[in-house]
Amino acid sequence: MNIDIGSKIKLYRILNHYSLRELGELIGKTKTTVYRYENNELEPDLQTILTICSIFQITLYEFLEMNEDTAQNLNAKNPFQADTLYLYYRGFKDKLLVSELNIRQGKNIVEVTMKNAINITKEDVSTFVYKGTLEANEFVTFINLSNYANNAKFEKVQINLSNQATNNDMYLGTITATKSDNNPTIRKCVVCGKNIKSLSKEQVKEIYNMVTISESEIDYIKKYGYFDPELRDISLVAIQIDDDKS
Repeated sequence: MNIDIGSKIKLYRILNHYSLRELGELIGKTKTTVYRYENNELEPDLQTILTICSIFQITLYEFLEMNEDTAQNLNAKNPFQADTLYLYYRGFKDKLLVSELNIRQGKNIVEVTMKNAINITKEDVSTFVYKGTLEANEFVTFINLSNYANNAKFEKVQINLSNQATNNDMYLGTITATKSDNNPTIRKCVVCGKNIKSLSKEQVKEIYNMVTISESEIDYIKKYGYFDPELRDISLVAIQIDDDKS
């Protein structure tokens, strides 16, 4: 049986968001050696394969059994009906910030590029560019990104979205990131297919209200000490059964 070891190493490396250099450092090899492994120019020994399996937290059997059908079940599909989406969240001084998400569906991976805090008048100008991947199932989407130009400050972003869109085709979620001082921050966000310039004032206000923590949510935080944002209308997935005691 012929096993494409190189493709398996590359697939798991991408799914786990490692660069060639990063994986090489973890297994004590050079970036070039990992590249040659992935292109089947060089065959890794058994100990190296076992080390790779340990890094990816999989068994040798799982590694050897990985094939294209299995990869497709790893949620590497774009669940949205668009390749360009817009992310809205509250920034400094209560301003509504807009970021552009460009999604590219690959064979076994969904790549995402985020232009963060785009300039409304000049959309090609953005504060930072982040790149990463998207994973999704029927209910939720996870987008994991890193600062593309300069990640010296270890800037990471994770966007968690409910796949249950509102009536206005808006997807609610949270965005977790590291700020410029390296402290973490989490905020509510909305993702939709419309740029802010194509939205009415009423729609912009609606989005602003959706990404603002409400008084009832603040009371919830005070009472329970944590925050679970309601990312979808519970009435769409639950039926209230009245207990008739008469």
